[in-house]
Amino acid sequence: MSIALSTTQENPHAPRASGWRRLLGPFYVTGVFWYRFHAFGVRVIPEWAFGTAIALFASFFFLVLGNIRRAITKNLEAVLGPCGFVERQRRTFRTLWIFSWCLSERYERLVTDHPFTIDAEGEEVWRELNRQGGGLIMLTAHLGSWEVG
Repeated sequence: MSIALSTTQENPHAPRASGWRRLLGPFYVTGVFWYRFHAFGVRVIPEWAFGTAIALFASFFFLVLGNIRRAITKNLEAVLGPCGFVERQRRTFRTLWIFSWCLSERYERLVTDHPFTIDAEGEEVWRELNRQGGGLIMLTAHLGSWEVG
């Protein structure tokens, strides 16, 4: 099976930045302000309010980031196949929602002292490997909070 790529369509994988980047500087969507603001929010917002804050910010960025929304849509279509307008929007919003949670949890590990637990699958296998005294090579898929590993 071969996939034909259209040469008439702009590559959505790296959306072109507009003049807004020069105008907004650090307040542009990829500017340092948003990363620092996010870390600040994770530090000061109580844990019970995380869900609401993430819903608000994911919705805000979904609405204002047209170029990135289109890039996500095209990338998801390549993986999941074509779909209707409503499903396309649901997929794109879900991607931003999950990314928001993942990034917030990353900041939570880096800027707070909130306790957390890690559940390891097959813990008995790991313990046996440790008792043997040899080494091992571990390959990971780097999903979620891989920094914790």
